[in-house]
Amino acid sequence: LSHSLKGTLKRLKISSKKLHEEANKIYEDSLEWSSLSDGQLSEKLLIQKGKFLRKKENDAQLHLSFSLICELSSRVLQKRPYSVQIMGALAMFRGNIIEMSTGEGKTLTASLAVIVLSWRGKPCHLITSNDYLAKRDALLLQELYEKAHVSVGYITGEMKDEERKLNYAKNVLYATSGDILADHLKDNLKVEYEEDSTKGLIDKLLNKQVARLVPPLATVIIDEADSVLADEAITPLIISMQVEDEDLSTATKEAYKIVQTMQVKEHYIKNSIYHTIELTPKGLEYINRFKERFPLSWKVEYRLKYIIRQALLAKEFYHLHKQYVIQDEKIVIVDEKTGRLMPSRSWSGGLHQAVEAKEGLELTKPTKTNIKMSFQRFFRLYGTICGMSGTLQNISKELWQIYHLHIIKIPQRVPKKIEIFEDIMVANKDEKWHRVCEEVVSIHQTKRPVLAGVRTILEADALEKKLQSRGLESRVLHALNHEEEANIVANAGEIGAITIATNMAGRGTDIHISDECNELGGLHVVVTERNESRRVDLQLFGRAGRQGQNGSVRTILSIEDELLERYMPKGLKPYLQTLLQRRLGQRFIINFYVLMQHLVEKNMSKKRIENLIKEYDFLKNISFTKNK
Repeated sequence: LSHSLKGTLKRLKISSKKLHEEANKIYEDSLEWSSLSDGQLSEKLLIQKGKFLRKKENDAQLHLSFSLICELSSRVLQKRPYSVQIMGALAMFRGNIIEMSTGEGKTLTASLAVIVLSWRGKPCHLITSNDYLAKRDALLLQELYEKAHVSVGYITGEMKDEERKLNYAKNVLYATSGDILADHLKDNLKVEYEEDSTKGLIDKLLNKQVARLVPPLATVIIDEADSVLADEAITPLIISMQVEDEDLSTATKEAYKIVQTMQVKEHYIKNSIYHTIELTPKGLEYINRFKERFPLSWKVEYRLKYIIRQALLAKEFYHLHKQYVIQDEKIVIVDEKTGRLMPSRSWSGGLHQAVEAKEGLELTKPTKTNIKMSFQRFFRLYGTICGMSGTLQNISKELWQIYHLHIIKIPQRVPKKIEIFEDIMVANKDEKWHRVCEEVVSIHQTKRPVLAGVRTILEADALEKKLQSRGLESRVLHALNHEEEANIVANAGEIGAITIATNMAGRGTDIHISDECNELGGLHVVVTERNESRRVDLQLFGRAGRQGQNGSVRTILSIEDELLERYMPKGLKPYLQTLLQRRLGQRFIINFYVLMQHLVEKNMSKKRIENLIKEYDFLKNISFTKNK
């Protein structure tokens, strides 16, 4: 109760009106610096940096600093930050999350806050959605940072430790959350190992610190904060090592052969909501017939059931070009929320090997977990945390409870001109894809560019072929051609362009359209299915109508969509299909679809809060055990 009360009091203290007034004043003040020479401006910025470094900061110094940086931006980038961008930077500097509409310039907004935060002399990390954006933004803003007396670097997944070390030494670092957390955990492992060694004991006596790759976790600004702090929050990042286990390899291959002959409902029950498998008594009896095929260590009933369950999970819930792809004869996981490949990740508990067996690939060695941590717990280690996103709906309570973060909504500089057409609901997937093609053809005839958002690689390729059969050429963006991302996105806003994309075209994707294209109506987005999180849907919506341009969105759904198939009560599907034929039936089903999505989001939020409590309880028990 007291925690919630603190959140309420903090919200009352922050006045959006006052923040806007501050930002307007800073913008006006910035215009007065236009008469300064570049050298004079640089000198004033250096003086301000010194004040923040010596902790002589106050609102007056903050306002002066922002006004100088705005003038610098107008010279270096030919972009003077607008009042709403300054407002967002002020809010983040003061430790808040800002909700800023897509296309309003979050990249530049963040840079204002980052510069002043880094002047305090502590490392400042800016978290991006992917490697592409980390590199792009760091290089795009490099000159601005350097002329503000701030060094900047970036990290990508393929970088070696030497290059990483150089970039971690910069004042500002752009990287993904996965890269920084992985390096942080590796540092922790290194510290544990060296402290237990003879050399470590000697170093301890001499007060020598173990060299870490990652500097102290001081300040972090998180782009797409809802994805990082909510959607991916309870995902643990695991550092593991491969171990030899020939018995597991043999058992996995045998288990795969057996599950091919097992029947759902007769031998096992699958739960599509929680993605679990439960063997029936008949199923247990069935697998025991094959016990002699397994190595001795896997003949024990509980281990036999476990390996069979893993094989059944791979069979029922893990599908090629949906949850994973095959590259260089290896399984590569696809992040369904972002549509991107995760080459450094693997499933644990023998599941990865079960999927490899399913695809007839050579089985990799199993891994043993050395250390792990959820992103939720990791970000709580930072001294200062703030962030931004265009989609923070329905998670304000969660962000306050877990991270003590308050959301401040930043007004739009230019009112959106996006037109949201009425959703279309149809009975099955075949009819849905027919309607999607009709929609694309109809808009294409007006010469407007079209972006069709799909869930999987399979759907993207299938839609491309359907459009080809109608004489339409399109470009496809998904995990298998991610190296073409920049080129595809650059051309997606051209007159008559048709682009099909997975969720890769959501966060951080800026599709530019010409004035001529804008006059025709701008970009038209076709949404072909709702995600489990409404915020992911809204990211796709946000590709259209950016910065006051024209645009439109149409959502085309079916009763056979995954969200409904997975979560709606059993036996309801035929009733909905009958209801669809009746007057107002379509509207009822669409509302039901939205309700199911809301319930799933609510359940996920509850699960994340429970997970944090469990994780800290576990750590307390571990600490107690060590100290006994």
